[in-house]
Amino acid sequence: MIQPLMMVGLMVASFMLTASLTGVVRFYALRRGLLDAPSNRSSHTVSTPRGGGLAIVIVMLALLLTLVAVSATDISALVVIVMAALLVAAVGFWDDHGHVRAGVRLLVHLLAGGTLVLFLPRFHVNFLSIDIAAGLLGVCVLALLVAWYINLFNFMDGINGIAAFQAMFVFSGYAWLAYSFGAPELTAPALCVLASTAGFTWWNFPRARIFMGDVGSGFLGALTMGFLFVLSGAAEGLFWAGLLLSGVFIVDSTLTLMHRLYRGETVYKAHRTHAYQYAARRYGSPTLVTLALAGGNVVWLLPVAWVAAAGLLPGWVALLIGYTPLIILACVFKAGSAER
Repeated sequence: MIQPLMMVGLMVASFMLTASLTGVVRFYALRRGLLDAPSNRSSHTVSTPRGGGLAIVIVMLALLLTLVAVSATDISALVVIVMAALLVAAVGFWDDHGHVRAGVRLLVHLLAGGTLVLFLPRFHVNFLSIDIAAGLLGVCVLALLVAWYINLFNFMDGINGIAAFQAMFVFSGYAWLAYSFGAPELTAPALCVLASTAGFTWWNFPRARIFMGDVGSGFLGALTMGFLFVLSGAAEGLFWAGLLLSGVFIVDSTLTLMHRLYRGETVYKAHRTHAYQYAARRYGSPTLVTLALAGGNVVWLLPVAWVAAAGLLPGWVALLIGYTPLIILACVFKAGSAER
């Protein structure tokens, strides 16, 4: 386990390097004309550079190389996670420079999911006395979960700061769960993801001088699932606790997708029909919505995640309790309904 002083040093370095590199990436994006122009499907009003998440990718790769050099513990799982996430980041970087067909993106996301499932230690997920992570069916279910999560993280990256704040919350929660419930080797890496994302956020919130882009959202989505799988092997309730930490993104995206499918829409086309997007337009403040969701994460989902992790309730019961208010809010804001 990394010593506290070194952990703090790695966090500070992650923050400073990402903040600096994001400025470099912004300069590169402006020179290359990598701009997201406003449209009737977007939430911004001025052309904004994209791809700033590349800075997070570079810093996390540097962190991995540092840990390989100095760590006395086995970090093979972290290597697998970062390698799978880099695969997703690569197709995202390509997409930020020009359109990549949806089928190609999905294939890469499934490949990354399969890599995480097959090369990370297996774990158990008990639901009504059935292990839903067991066997070939479990491999398929978990790989699909990874692909879905990567995509939903990208879908939810639609107003200033929302994806960055979500990543900071999830990885701070992961660090706490890892330290408290038997996976301390993940504490420092999770805190460094938090610090690196905070360095990017300085450029993205409350006013976006650069967007995260597919390279960043895909990378963070894959990291989130990889860390979750390793955590899940430490204690039975941690899988459900991790899903609770990501509840806002999972519920909004899933209900939006289901509603759009029901209405016969092409689900991979850009739109502004997520609940958080309707909320931002209703209240005229994306900043308010981002901060409200961050506050809700801390006040509601974090305590319920602790209940699941500590085994005070069956994990799926805690998940149902945690998600119920989110489902109600998504319905109130008409997630996935036709734009009005």
